[in-house]
Amino acid sequence: MKQFDPTVIFRRYHSDSEIYHDLMRERVREILLVATLYDAFILQQEGRLSEKIYDDYFMLSLSNAPRITHAASSREAMDLLKRKKFDVVVIMLRIDEINPIPLAEQIRSLCPDIPTVILLNDNSEIPVLFKWESQLDLFTDIFVWNGDSKVFLAMVKHIEDLMNVDTDTRLGLVHVILLVEDSIRYYSRYLPILYTQVIQQTQHLMSEENFDDRSMMLRLRSRPKILTARTYDKAVEIIDKHKDYLLCVISDMSYPRNGIRNPRAGFELATHVRNLLPNLPVMIQSSDEENAFLAARVNAGFIHKNSPTLAEDITRFMQTHLGFGPFIFRMPDGRFVAKASTLADMAQIVESVPEASLTYHGRLNHYSAWLMARGEIQMARRIQPISIADFKTPGELRSFLSDVFKRVHIDKHRGTIVSFDKKVLGNEHLILRLSDGSMGGKGRGLAFINALIHGDKIPQQVDSVCIRIPHTAIIGGHSYGQFINNRPFRDTHAHRLNFSIQRRAALNTPLPEDLVEHLREYLAHITVPLAIRSSGILEDSISYPFSGVYPTYLLSNNHPDLETRLHQVMDAIRLIYVSVFSPGAQGYFESISFPFEEERMAVVIQELVGRRHGDHFYPDISGVAQSFNYYPFGRMKPEDGLATIAVGLGKHVCEGGKSHRFCPRMPKLDIDKIDQRLEGSQKRFWALNMARADFRDMYDEEATLDQLDMDIAEKDGVLNDLVSVWDIQNQRLEPGLIMAGPRIVDFAQILKYDLFPLGQTITAILNAFTHAMGSPVEVEFAVDMTDRMNPIFFILQIKHMIRQDVDFSLDIRGLNRSELLLATDRGLGNGQIEDIRDVIFADMAVFDRSRTVEMTNELEYFNKKLRAEGRRYILIGPGRWGTHDRWLGIPVRWAQISGAGAIVEIDMDDIHVDASQGSHFFHNITSMKIGYFTVHRDEKAQYLDMDWLKTRTEVERMECFVHVQTASPFLIQMDGRNGVCIIRKPSI
Repeated sequence: MKQFDPTVIFRRYHSDSEIYHDLMRERVREILLVATLYDAFILQQEGRLSEKIYDDYFMLSLSNAPRITHAASSREAMDLLKRKKFDVVVIMLRIDEINPIPLAEQIRSLCPDIPTVILLNDNSEIPVLFKWESQLDLFTDIFVWNGDSKVFLAMVKHIEDLMNVDTDTRLGLVHVILLVEDSIRYYSRYLPILYTQVIQQTQHLMSEENFDDRSMMLRLRSRPKILTARTYDKAVEIIDKHKDYLLCVISDMSYPRNGIRNPRAGFELATHVRNLLPNLPVMIQSSDEENAFLAARVNAGFIHKNSPTLAEDITRFMQTHLGFGPFIFRMPDGRFVAKASTLADMAQIVESVPEASLTYHGRLNHYSAWLMARGEIQMARRIQPISIADFKTPGELRSFLSDVFKRVHIDKHRGTIVSFDKKVLGNEHLILRLSDGSMGGKGRGLAFINALIHGDKIPQQVDSVCIRIPHTAIIGGHSYGQFINNRPFRDTHAHRLNFSIQRRAALNTPLPEDLVEHLREYLAHITVPLAIRSSGILEDSISYPFSGVYPTYLLSNNHPDLETRLHQVMDAIRLIYVSVFSPGAQGYFESISFPFEEERMAVVIQELVGRRHGDHFYPDISGVAQSFNYYPFGRMKPEDGLATIAVGLGKHVCEGGKSHRFCPRMPKLDIDKIDQRLEGSQKRFWALNMARADFRDMYDEEATLDQLDMDIAEKDGVLNDLVSVWDIQNQRLEPGLIMAGPRIVDFAQILKYDLFPLGQTITAILNAFTHAMGSPVEVEFAVDMTDRMNPIFFILQIKHMIRQDVDFSLDIRGLNRSELLLATDRGLGNGQIEDIRDVIFADMAVFDRSRTVEMTNELEYFNKKLRAEGRRYILIGPGRWGTHDRWLGIPVRWAQISGAGAIVEIDMDDIHVDASQGSHFFHNITSMKIGYFTVHRDEKAQYLDMDWLKTRTEVERMECFVHVQTASPFLIQMDGRNGVCIIRKPSI
């Protein structure tokens, strides 16, 4: 092959700087993002997508940063494509019933040459693609976001590299990095790391070589290109084509060659490279440590793919083997005064820089130009029209600039997240970021809520009710990464250690120093009670919510010593971090086959909603509202939603305690009969103990809490508008505390007599978020009634509810009950389950409500046994599963029944218990698509053949539960729209 002579090309240019104009000519200027409003917001907000893009393009000296146009549906996307030219189309998975294939076909028909990319939310969505495997060639590429905004940037850069690599290597000797990886999950992790390192390396070289402006642009535009291959054959094609420009090869070990997966493909590719380019850096990455020996045979580096320090390992390889602009304040004579690298630096320096320097740069319009280059267009426009002549003194100019920087900084970030800055600690419109990294599920939801509130997408007030979120700060996932990389956690087998040992180790492990300092400054300003909450990467996701798996710690935050308060908060953070190793979390990870090493735990620090009453602190009302009601009746429709509320902290509702339920659209409608309301009325509530300011033991989430009798709330004066009294003589309820008699917490003054429009407020919020998120939603909230006529409605959390992906219809009438184990019109789930032959059921002859806590041990035993055998089972028992109240049912934790494929609740002998609406347990059941059925003996449409079940073959009997097994599987059929579900007995 004829050797390429670069001098032939260079002779066409008078200088190197002229080459700059012909590099990176093909750029992504217009991006069409097809996503629900929620997904589009998360991309923008969690990773500050626009800021990242503008920063990156500024560093790369590209004149036009790409503009993102959002389409919320296929129809809107096609309308835009017909009217406007786009360079790339990015499609999120949750569009048009979770099927982007028809849209991709329409796009190819209309615009056959436009790159079209699928962007998945997280790894749990990868298996969905297998349903359309034969049609995936419609897409240019597939990426997984997993909460890392850099994936989006890497995706755009990768498309640009593909468009420019041939020209740029030929004209500018631009080098190429080749990544060979066929796993969507892994190359979505690698590419952001590689692009980050390439840019940082380029900056480092520029800083060392002191380039002038033209040379800087040339170097930035000539940064290495990154190409990918998913097969051996494609990798060899790229290597042979670009061998003169290869910078390094990073390869997996196992991937296809000649259409067949080859477990030694990486070794064979490295051998090919060594024969062609003996000194080229090569790195092999694999999940099998034994492949390190193969890598060594071809003089290649090796990285373990499941290493908790994977990013660090890749970074180290890049830095070892592969070897923009701040605002400089000067005096008129050119003498250096100060350097501002960030907007915060600029705001601080402007207040103290010498007047001569201040006016010098103002006269030359440097402030506006610097801001415009950084994409701070709004701020630049405020400064640009102003001239020095508009100010009588330099002091007036200084005041103007300082005010503009502060005001626009707040306006720009209103409803968004800002990096830690003491100057904005009191701003209620902002969410403060105490460290970088993923915000996790809860953090994303809160950011989304705040943006919609302050972006006027949902009302900030409904009549007299003010809507907001509590003051919130978020510790990004990077701090978790730094913490968990300490010993003993960095050991890949750390999850096998005894959890009590891990917790003790965690409390002795330091947090990152910059986080500690930010926490200290934050707590010096914030002295209200706090909720320290986990925010795992998959918490509240539509696929795997992790609801209630990680802990939440409530702190009084009122100790007179700042350092004591700081250590309490840090201990709570440490215990949240280490909770990924808890048995419950590990069981959850195993049940969904999610590698816990990929967790990037964020932490949410939130002002606790409520008022102080003596030694206790709690809200007047807390609750959960769902936009889709799985158990409607009468005039109610599923879309009317359901709300469950209680007095005190939301722990009571989320854990399934006795609470008041109502339909937000019809708040005056009584859901429960009077006898059920008398029996099921709230008797106790949770409150934060404010007198326990110097506690030390935080292993237990309830260490700072008290569960109090309702008469305490009555003494505190909280119940006046929240209860009714049962008039025994007249057999009716009287709202308020106007007489003696049994109290029923029914919130009648609010719901029936319109003290304030709680139902209307909840309805407005549910409607807005359902539309914005493209699916039914669940909202946790609390109400502060300090001003009873103008209460504040705080939104604490938002998450997706289960999506009904399959249309399945059942008519319970006319079914032959002799063929059925179960039939109910109070079921939850959709579709069919056909692989279950095992049943675990409670022996009601020995059932004792006082021993429900002990029963959980038997369930945990059966669950571990059947999970180890890979067998799902039907679970049948009395009362409310997963309740925190042992008298209402069995207080089982999700990890103790994680292998169940269907769960049945039946009546107790003396109590009619309604189906679980506890947020955490209920959300796990629904989101994991587990059948969930309620059977009441007095309901004609509901049926359970326990006599038949007792005649089945017993596998094992314990004191309270029995395991039986059938020769062939049950057929479980679920009509999610109508709540009709049946379990057919196995065919003989």
